[in-house]
Amino acid sequence: MATEKHIVATALALLLAVGSVRSSSSTAGDICESFRRLCQKDWYGGDGLRRDTAGVSCHSIRALMRRTGHVVFSSVRWINPTQVPGREFQIYCDMTSFGGGWSLIYSSRDDSTGNNNMQKGNKYTAHITSLDPGNANKRLAYDVFKAIEQSSGGYEEVMLTGYRDYRFKSSLIKMYFHKISTSGLTFSQFIARGMGGYRSGCGTSKSYYGTEISSGKPIALSWDDYAFVAGTMSSSCSWDKEIWNEIDARGGHLLAPKDWHHAESHSSQSRSSGSCESRGLFHIFIR
Repeated sequence: MATEKHIVATALALLLAVGSVRSSSSTAGDICESFRRLCQKDWYGGDGLRRDTAGVSCHSIRALMRRTGHVVFSSVRWINPTQVPGREFQIYCDMTSFGGGWSLIYSSRDDSTGNNNMQKGNKYTAHITSLDPGNANKRLAYDVFKAIEQSSGGYEEVMLTGYRDYRFKSSLIKMYFHKISTSGLTFSQFIARGMGGYRSGCGTSKSYYGTEISSGKPIALSWDDYAFVAGTMSSSCSWDKEIWNEIDARGGHLLAPKDWHHAESHSSQSRSSGSCESRGLFHIFIR
């Protein structure tokens, strides 16, 4: 109650200062209507549990819930990165991995249909409310990605996750890294350069090189014949260990039996040693 009274008092003082309050009959509801964003984000809402309490992103919801002492759990939430009324939408928020606050922008089952993957989509053509879309979705919610990128909080990190076999949800793999590579290429630029078309080769102008934060190990992201690939590369730009490959004509690959540290080499991919063909479940999150 103390927080509520403080916010109401602050908002009322602001209203009086600009001459917006014309009678003493103004209520807390009137004040919240006039200062909708203030009340929504810092007092009444921002938890994303309802459309009228949408957060800016999963990260902002996570921060608010922790600040107010609420239990934080992964679920579908309402967000509105633009903070423009009427532009709220639902998204899955991972609130536990590596500190939580991750917004899902890509979710796809693997299949073997070949070279038409990782296309640019939006919140209507993508499937961003579930970790398992139930089919080969293959589109990334690019509008959500850009809206969060351009919002007041932006995004700083990217997380790749996936299950080796969507039937049993086996061998969950998680890895995350900073949005800016060591050469200055951002993840947004990297995605835009290769999405939905033929790309090949590595080199700093085409690929992301950085560090997987949880392990401190080097990581590389590159495009290879319509496939978005994450792993490690040698100095000669050949793949050393391929961890997350979504998706080429042979189907996708999640190559770690336990986690991505146990990924097999590119030349020895096989189901028996941990990779998958046409059974993977892939996700991209930003925070």
